Amino acid sequence: MYWHFLVEAIYGRVHASSDVFLRKGLKVCVDRIQQNQSGFYHRHHGTWLMLRSCTRSALVLLAAERCTHLVHLLPLGWEETIFDVAKMLKFWKDESSDVHEMLDILQTLMNARSS
Repeated sequence: MYWHFLVEAIYGRVHASSDVFLRKGLKVCVDRIQQNQSGFYHRHHGTWLMLRSCTRSALVLLAAERCTHLVHLLPLGWEETIFDVAKMLKFWKDESSDVHEMLDILQTLMNARSS
């Protein structure tokens, strides 16, 4: 439901009146990562989708951080969840080349933050 608002905001095409939806959308990203943590290191029927949805959420959070008009909307704990996703991807990176690629992309963006 909040995806449209997030995409439009990241591209700079959203009004300030959408802040409540943006805040909720970013919170959904953090919640998705936190709610999946119990399954991060166990193979289960949802592992493939979990890797992708948590990585997408981490990437959305990093994109929001790069937007000066969204930084103030990022929920508490958002940075920690990104590091958690990176650890999860490191654990699974040898299982599939695309997981390794997701890890490379996430690490590149994380490293760009500190430069």
